[in-house]
Amino acid sequence: MPDAFDLLELPAAFDLDPAALEASYLKAAAANHPDRFDDPLEQADAADRTSAITGAQRALQDPESRARVLLARLGVSTDSVGSPPPALLMEVMEVREELEAALHEQDDTEVARLRGWAQQRRTGHLDQIASLFITDPLDTDAVIAQLNALRYMQRMLEQIDGP
Repeated sequence: MPDAFDLLELPAAFDLDPAALEASYLKAAAANHPDRFDDPLEQADAADRTSAITGAQRALQDPESRARVLLARLGVSTDSVGSPPPALLMEVMEVREELEAALHEQDDTEVARLRGWAQQRRTGHLDQIASLFITDPLDTDAVIAQLNALRYMQRMLEQIDGP
């Protein structure tokens, strides 16, 4: 079964040009749109392909998901990524306590500061993932560790801003 990169005929790379992704998506979606087919079976097949193409676009738009697709291409499972390093876990727990207090007290300034902290950390983890994907050989354990840390930052941002 083709993965997201194959479905959209894009090179398998973490650094993906958003305009190229959009262009490939539109081309594939247009070529497979069910209205292009007269036969009901062909329409049903086209609807399935279009659904897969849309899923591929969503997977590649999100950097975390894109990294997971790349790892899956290498046969690396990211289903159970384990715990983050203890230092990161302690830091996140402390910041979450600060966030809970700021949210409870409706301290918008403190919430904004903590949002900025989480966004900055998220960007840092994404930068680390991008740099890891250009190394040879790829350190998949390091990528998985960064994905795990990224997930903690994403959850914090969701707690602040909602899903």
